[in-house]
Amino acid sequence: MSELQKKIDQTIAVLEQAAREFSPVAFANSLGAEDMVLTDLIAKHRPDIAMFSLDTGRLPKETYDLIQEVAQQYTIPLHVYFPDSKLVEEYVAQNGINGFYDSVDNRKGCCFVRKVEPLRRALKGKGAWITGMRRDQA
Repeated sequence: MSELQKKIDQTIAVLEQAAREFSPVAFANSLGAEDMVLTDLIAKHRPDIAMFSLDTGRLPKETYDLIQEVAQQYTIPLHVYFPDSKLVEEYVAQNGINGFYDSVDNRKGCCFVRKVEPLRRALKGKGAWITGMRRDQA
């Protein structure tokens, strides 16, 4: 057995264990390279793990293209969570469309509205969540 196959088998075992012991489990898919590997493994081996992604409202076109490609390629749905439009409107009215460039506090406020609040909704009621972070990113 190759080293790659061993890593794949270990990853599948961890995913299955997470689904078994912490159900319901969600996979926060940011559509990066590591996340696409997990997407493929989850879709092909079907552990009971839901997938979601956050649309901040400021994603590049290529990300939307990839979201569409994932939907066409895999049968497991990728649920997309959006920021609350009222909170975005309030933030933009107070800070401007690019106000997050002006200060650390503005960046934190923007991240709360566009990322933290939708993430809280995505994780509500979940026993665990999975991300595709590499060891050197943690």
